[in-house]
Amino acid sequence: MLDFMYDHTKTTIAIIIVIMVVLIYSLIVASKKERKEWESFALEHNCKPTAYMKGGMHLGFGNTINANGTTGTNMIMITEPDKTCYTCDDGKQYWREN
Repeated sequence: MLDFMYDHTKTTIAIIIVIMVVLIYSLIVASKKERKEWESFALEHNCKPTAYMKGGMHLGFGNTINANGTTGTNMIMITEPDKTCYTCDDGKQYWREN
């Protein structure tokens, strides 16, 4: 009985690992595709960097309800990446994360 459970656990873990690898690979491919699309668009529309905004970290507080029904207050950390504004010849501005 324990051997079956052990084999079943190994199979489940292997499936989870394969799914995670596929998801991470998909995110990397999508990110590269989006970056190439932006570079093509920026070249086509003569986009130039015109502004820069430094990212940062902010602390905040939030109220929560725990599984047992009690309430609590949690501190959360919000991070924002650096951003660059590009002005293009279509008259629009586009903010991009660095």
